[in-house]
Amino acid sequence: MGDGRTVRLVLITVASALVGSFQIYNQAIVNNLVPAFAPWLAAVQVGGDVDFDWYWSLVVAAYPFGKFLGTLISGKLADGLGRINALALDSTLLLIGGLSTLLSGGLRSVWTLIFGRALIGVAAGIGWIVGALLIAEITTVKNRGSILSILGICFGVGVASGTALSLPKLLGTTRLWPLAMSLGAFIGAPIFIALPFFIPESPRHLILMRNNCSEGVDSILFYQGEMHVTNTVEDLIEEREKYVDRGGRLARDSAYWRALFLSCLLMAANVLVGVTVFISFGTLIMQSAGFSYQTASYLSLFFASMEITSVLPMTVFVDAYGRRPLIIYGYAFSAVTTFFLAVMISMPPSTTQQLAILISLGIAWISTALPCAAGACVVTELFPQTTRAEGMVISRSFMWLLNAITAATFLPTYRLFGAFWATSPFFIGTCIIVIILHYILPETKGKTFAEIANQLTEPEHHQLLDQSTISFECYQTSNMYRCSFDSDFSSSTY
Repeated sequence: MGDGRTVRLVLITVASALVGSFQIYNQAIVNNLVPAFAPWLAAVQVGGDVDFDWYWSLVVAAYPFGKFLGTLISGKLADGLGRINALALDSTLLLIGGLSTLLSGGLRSVWTLIFGRALIGVAAGIGWIVGALLIAEITTVKNRGSILSILGICFGVGVASGTALSLPKLLGTTRLWPLAMSLGAFIGAPIFIALPFFIPESPRHLILMRNNCSEGVDSILFYQGEMHVTNTVEDLIEEREKYVDRGGRLARDSAYWRALFLSCLLMAANVLVGVTVFISFGTLIMQSAGFSYQTASYLSLFFASMEITSVLPMTVFVDAYGRRPLIIYGYAFSAVTTFFLAVMISMPPSTTQQLAILISLGIAWISTALPCAAGACVVTELFPQTTRAEGMVISRSFMWLLNAITAATFLPTYRLFGAFWATSPFFIGTCIIVIILHYILPETKGKTFAEIANQLTEPEHHQLLDQSTISFECYQTSNMYRCSFDSDFSSSTY
């Protein structure tokens, strides 16, 4: 792929990440805002008792709960409107949610704040799914993993910037916290409102979902270049023959359910490795270990910044070494680290304990970055075109539901039962998932979507599929590409 198109793909990926994976900013921003938010909540709840833990848990959980709802509808939007138009709608919702959050301080309404954060979550849920669909469908097999890993890097940037801006020296003040909570929504939204006027729809969506092969080939030329037209269209034809022209015969057979089961396991692991806890409650955890609020908040920023550094090698590792080793060994190491961290937090405060907690948190941040990013990459690759949006919606919805439950229950559980019992479900659950993945997770590196689907298909289905023959030719006439194919089921020329 030419350097110009590679740069174009990277820029489009970053733009889609700003309305998707970067929006994790809204979960990280709450980490250091407790001292700024508490006086405001006490002031607006005039005449009533303020249960701070309850209201703060609602504010924190509103974003992942909204993300759960947004993820549920993202598949219908992606297939109905197309990937590009769905991202434009998503950007509009981000702006509305950001405005609601920004105005909540002046309106002195905690419910306006909760609504705004929930709407930002809805938009982020849509953006995360649709953005990943778009990027997976416009890249070549060779660089799909490295380009998709940019979404993970932007996730790390969102965590670090949210943690940084929530510091009391920046926007974490009693006057500026509404701006801190809304700024992330304003960063990426304007880009994808304008971008649909300049870039084409996903070629896989055009050819396989809309049967618009003329525009589909133009889209391949735009995103991948002339040298990839033949291979990409051949892959599309193969997928169309197997999953579309047969009425989606294999869409929900054993391959679909295996892919869905694997996707849900991977997304559950992304929560159970403790990412939600580290992002939203890292400062609180360090304060309970005896660190001052100021020290704990700056340490949270340091650890969040480490995640960006640790996920950068993902752009190379995911295509060089494959997804499977990064996922299995990364999650296993994270489970051990989380267990050690839970034990250290439960011990009486001391200098040795504080040092052990710092080391554990640092390792935890680093060790979760690679497997989480690799797992998110695999989820976009496990399904064929006819069920990719649906599969990602279900697995991501499952993840954000777990995330919302964690965000709403961790603080009360932590107060009632202590750190060890509040964190024990995380490392136990991760260990169970690692054992299952070790036996059933396939490698997706360097494989087309049809080849990946075949890995998950029963042997008898392989035999059935291999009985059909496909002849394919793609050639240029009068500055236009024409593609023809013949098979046991259909014959077409584009």
